[in-house]
Amino acid sequence: MKTLKRISALVLAVLLLACLSISAWADEYDLVNGSITVTATSDGSSTTQTVSQGSNITQDANPTIKSSEQTGNTLTIHAEAGATANVTLGGVNIYNGSYDHGPAAVITSGAGAVVIELDGTSTVTSGQSHAGVEKGNSGTLTIKDDNETAGSLDAQGGQFAAGIGGGYKGDGSDITISGGIVTATGNGGGAGIGGGISGGTGSDITISGGTVYAAGISIGAGIGGGSGGIGSAITISGDAQVHVAGGQEKLLGDYSYGAGAAIGNGGAYSYNPTSPAGADVDPVISGLYTTGTINYYEDGTGTDAMKDGSATPFGTIHGTVDPPEPEPEPEPDPRPDPKPAAPTYYTLSFDLGGGTIDGKSEYKLSAVFGQKLELPTPVKDGATFKGWKTVINGEEVILEAGEQFTVKGAASFTAIWE
Repeated sequence: MKTLKRISALVLAVLLLACLSISAWADEYDLVNGSITVTATSDGSSTTQTVSQGSNITQDANPTIKSSEQTGNTLTIHAEAGATANVTLGGVNIYNGSYDHGPAAVITSGAGAVVIELDGTSTVTSGQSHAGVEKGNSGTLTIKDDNETAGSLDAQGGQFAAGIGGGYKGDGSDITISGGIVTATGNGGGAGIGGGISGGTGSDITISGGTVYAAGISIGAGIGGGSGGIGSAITISGDAQVHVAGGQEKLLGDYSYGAGAAIGNGGAYSYNPTSPAGADVDPVISGLYTTGTINYYEDGTGTDAMKDGSATPFGTIHGTVDPPEPEPEPEPDPRPDPKPAAPTYYTLSFDLGGGTIDGKSEYKLSAVFGQKLELPTPVKDGATFKGWKTVINGEEVILEAGEQFTVKGAASFTAIWE
């Protein structure tokens, strides 16, 4: 009975280990199967990250989130203080109706940092008052495309919200885009990238690479503040290709809303027939390469018109910094490949003591280091062979005929007869 219990316990342990191993290596998740929450925590020396979908919880340091078809399920990325959450968008299609009261398609939270890698084509549209990618974490949000798989993200804010950044009255700050093709469209007063309507600010926004299309559409800035919000500390550098337009002015009854800046503040609102437009802010471009550009479009220009060429920029800024020279390819070594060293052979001498091997009274072998040899068997009239006497590691030993001997240097063997 005790033996049976031990076997049962062992089988159970093996099954649990197998389940854990499979769980640890499952790195792709389909949103069609349910909303997903990625949580990163830190103990001060290392970060642990889990993926929750329904009742399934999996440890995964860099999950790839996909959707096999359009879905209203959502992605939440939570990073606790001191932790960085890493997620790859591997082609998601989330739609929650920009004028419906649906949730944010993608939302970040917590006091830590969030890094999103782009692989394939991802499209996200949030419900009213939520940004397409809603930045709720107080740490940084970085969107990048560092690996070999090209990636893009099209983020459409719900009404009153930014494409990437703040929801209704929400700020969109500490955002970095370093690669990929990123399209961000604000809606009903939200910035393309930055704050939401009613004073949402957009600050500490950096675009250091990739191609970015950002449009405020209606009264929000292209990059910066939502309607009534301030945009500041906006940096464009590297070889970034930026296309940007502020939102157009709007009149609603006795209220008027000024146009949003392409880069800067959202439009102001008042009871007057005409309200001030949002103030332009000059981005920091001291690190913009000569291969990088900022293209400004008329207020109200949409991202589709920027992409298909039906809208023409009224102004373009080119960088003035020469990009770094690519590292030169290493020069081939002109020297011929060295010839492999000739092996060293060692001599094994056999004192036959009057006997013979294959009719020979003198016998030697030549072998390389590490070679294994089967010791020969000599013959002698009127005598019985009892073994070979030799020295191994400073000690005299007797080896039998047919025994395997490993060559580690020159050696001598003396036949023993009876």
